[in-house]
Amino acid sequence: MTKKKSPKAKAPDYGPYMMPCMPFPKTRHESWPQHKESVKWNAKKHLQWENPEYRMNLDFKKVKPSKNAKDDLAYSAPFRVLSKEGIRCLRKTIADHESFVKRNERQKGGILRGLGYMSKFNEEFLHDPAFLDRVEEIAGCRLYPATFGSHITQVNFGRVGEKSNVESWHFD
Repeated sequence: MTKKKSPKAKAPDYGPYMMPCMPFPKTRHESWPQHKESVKWNAKKHLQWENPEYRMNLDFKKVKPSKNAKDDLAYSAPFRVLSKEGIRCLRKTIADHESFVKRNERQKGGILRGLGYMSKFNEEFLHDPAFLDRVEEIAGCRLYPATFGSHITQVNFGRVGEKSNVESWHFD
């Protein structure tokens, strides 16, 4: 009796520039430790998705969200992602890492880099399949978090009433 060969699984098409994110390292560099946190990511508790009112493509035409769209998303209207509990937990992780905020002439309010690397809550949030699926639906294509983990969450701080932007190339 001859054994049938199983068909070779076809690799997913990630397009010319898309690839799955590399897994996070199990250990962290001593200058970027992952801290013990009192909050743990839970998509059912922390996500509260509200679709944007509109999406615009690169021709500045309104388009409907669709995972199969190939319409070159330019931008969307702001939309809600986190529940009140999700916002509370995210703010807690930011506050818990306040000692890592840096200030300079360009970023007077401060900048917190590497939160997605130092915070398990943020790491799991940004790699959560439910979150990624919904963002992909708006973008109209497959997305992956940045593979350079120390930059997957950056928080820019500003001051209420300040006349300048939080960052020189932002309109925050």
